[in-house]
Amino acid sequence: MEYKDILLRSKRLLTLDLFGENDTKSVGSGLDYQGSREYTSSDDIRHLNWRQMAKAGGASVKVFAEQKELNIVIAYLASGSLNFGEPTKHDSATTAVTALSFATLKSQNSLTTIYLSKDIKEIKRESKDIDNTYKIFTNFSKTKADGATLNSKEIIEYIDLTISAASIIFFIGDFLEDIDISILNLRHEIYLLIIRDNSEERLELNGRYNILDTNSDKSKIVNIDKNIIKHYNQYMKKFDLNLEKSLQNADIKYTKIYTNDDPIDKIVRMLSSSNE
Repeated sequence: MEYKDILLRSKRLLTLDLFGENDTKSVGSGLDYQGSREYTSSDDIRHLNWRQMAKAGGASVKVFAEQKELNIVIAYLASGSLNFGEPTKHDSATTAVTALSFATLKSQNSLTTIYLSKDIKEIKRESKDIDNTYKIFTNFSKTKADGATLNSKEIIEYIDLTISAASIIFFIGDFLEDIDISILNLRHEIYLLIIRDNSEERLELNGRYNILDTNSDKSKIVNIDKNIIKHYNQYMKKFDLNLEKSLQNADIKYTKIYTNDDPIDKIVRMLSSSNE
C-alpha cells in the first residue's frame, strides 16, 4: 500500500477511543481553560472564578483540561518467514506499523518502535512530529526481515529491560512458532497482530518442490504428497487453535491479518471490539 493511501485510511483510527482525545476535565489544573461550573463544598476556594461570580452571581470554579499521554509501543517480531507471500507479510506489517505510528503521533501520544530478531534488537523513542511517520514507513519498508524470531523468554526479557512505564504494546509478527508473552499483559495492555498468508494455513501444493527455509535461508527438495498435506493442515489448525485459546485465557486482544487483507481495516475492527 502506498504511503499516502496508508495515511488516508489511517484517519479511521483517530475515531477510536484509544487514539481519540485523551483529555480529562479537572478543577484548577492542566493547561487549557474549558469554562466554569457551580462551586461545591469539596472544591478549593483558590479555584473560584471571581470574574464569573461578579457577572452572574453565585459561586463557580474554573475547569481546565488535563492531557493524559499514552505510552504506545509497536514491537515488530521480525523473521525471514515474513518475506513470504505476494504481497509479502512484511509489506502488510509495514502498513500496520505505519498506520499505528500515524495514529499515535497524530493524537500526540508517546511512541516507541522496536525491531526484534535474533540478529537485530533496535529500539527508537520516536519524536512526536507527525512528519516522522514517513521516516518510520521508509525505514520499515527498506528493512529486510531476516533471521529467526526470538523465543518467548528473550522477548519478555527485552521488553522488561527497555519498557519501564505501563504501556500499550502492539506485537506484530506471523507467530508461526510457539511464543507465549502473556505475562507481559499483567503490566501492559497487549495487542497481537498475526500476519499470515492463506497458503501457510492451508497447504495445496502437490509434487516435488525446492522449499526455502526463510529463517536459515537454506533450501531443500521436498516431495509433497497428499499425506504430507493432510498432516500439515491438521498441525496448523491445531497450532492456531492453541494459540488463540492461550490469548483468550490471557485476555490479550488479537487479529489475524492475511496478505490479501486491508491491515488497517483489521486493526480498526480489533480495537473497536476491544472497547465493547
